[in-house]
Amino acid sequence: MKKLFAVLMALLLALSCFGAVAEEESFNLPAVEVPSFTATGSVTIDQEQLVALLPMFGLEESMVSMVKMVLPVVSNLGCRVTLNNGLQLDVLLKGQDVASAALTADENGLIAVSDVIPSYVLTLSKDTIQQFVDQLTEQMSAMTSELDMEAIMERATGYLEQFASEAMTGLVIGEAEAAEMTVNEYTFNMKLPVSVDVKALAKAVAGLIQNLEKDEVIAPLLASADVTFNVDEDTISQIESTPEEKLPALNADVYMIVNEDGATEQVYYAEAVVDTKSEEVGQITVTALIANQNVNMALSIPAQKISVTLENTITDNYVGNAINADIAGMYFGDFTNVYIQEEGVQVEEELYFMNTDAPLLTSNLTIVPGGELTLSFDPEGKTVLPIEQLMADEEGEAANGLMIDVMSNGLNSVLAKAAEAMPEEVTALINLINGAGEAAIAE
Repeated sequence: MKKLFAVLMALLLALSCFGAVAEEESFNLPAVEVPSFTATGSVTIDQEQLVALLPMFGLEESMVSMVKMVLPVVSNLGCRVTLNNGLQLDVLLKGQDVASAALTADENGLIAVSDVIPSYVLTLSKDTIQQFVDQLTEQMSAMTSELDMEAIMERATGYLEQFASEAMTGLVIGEAEAAEMTVNEYTFNMKLPVSVDVKALAKAVAGLIQNLEKDEVIAPLLASADVTFNVDEDTISQIESTPEEKLPALNADVYMIVNEDGATEQVYYAEAVVDTKSEEVGQITVTALIANQNVNMALSIPAQKISVTLENTITDNYVGNAINADIAGMYFGDFTNVYIQEEGVQVEEELYFMNTDAPLLTSNLTIVPGGELTLSFDPEGKTVLPIEQLMADEEGEAANGLMIDVMSNGLNSVLAKAAEAMPEEVTALINLINGAGEAAIAE
């Protein structure tokens, strides 16, 4: 679902350019051609798994019962976004439309409609939009002018170069030697030992932070972003006095494939071992296989019963990510598959928690070219309400009119469509809401 949210935000940003939905002279913004497409997303929850997990959160029985009633509806929710000379968002229940809203632009400004407020057409004039754009531009310009970006970059570059120089003092690269290692389908024939002095690296990091926090140009920028590290000379002294067993060196072997002509293939395998000399933490092992664009990584801390693997696969029309984590017997898995074809993009994601057999949550997102907006922007028979009027309405008459339309018409329409999609579940949910409302009135 997080990917779906990201797509929706991208669509709103795209629409804000107006180039695809309005004449160029309507707004003082660059024209941007945005191709039309339809994105449909859904989420499915394993209701039995989730209900079984609820006691972990300390919910009362009454709350658990309410969650059980809501879950069937939530698990069948979805949405569809269509971009084509405007933007339309449809809320789906079991694949059926239950509520919709749409936005477009013409030479006068923005126009918004929704079946939740079926008696109204909302408008926002291009002058108001331009005022907002001008104010935003002015604010951004003021912020930028207060910051000497050239000086910031120059100083930051100097500190980064100093950091790199100090960090490199702790890096020791040994002599390459012949060594055979087979990982998956790859057979490596060369090994390069590498050692990293973690204490030297920690000092370099602390020094970098200290320089940034002391710099007269960069420090105000960090303060404005409320970023504080509180690194001082005492911090560096503490790092220097830390026993070696607390900051052990990181030793790694990097394996390569070297051909007869001396050329190295774009395939590497690294294995790093950190002996913490602590019975509680024990030995930490990290491995990484990098084959062209594909990456497989694994972290293992046996003494803490921690095991994490990450796999990334990229081909011409596929991107896959897999995360498996087992922390003291608590399992978490996240598997994402992205299929890219001429006819569109398909994104599938499965989340596992405390169960390796079935996902707790499954989400799907499909993006295909084309699509049409189904809501009408025709104001005939409706009240045209400028948003400027709504904002200036101190008496609240316009807002009251909208609320009456929602409660009398829009909400009834949404509930009727929802009940048609899932009769028993929605009726039970409506009865639950009505019962809660009556109880509140009685009190």
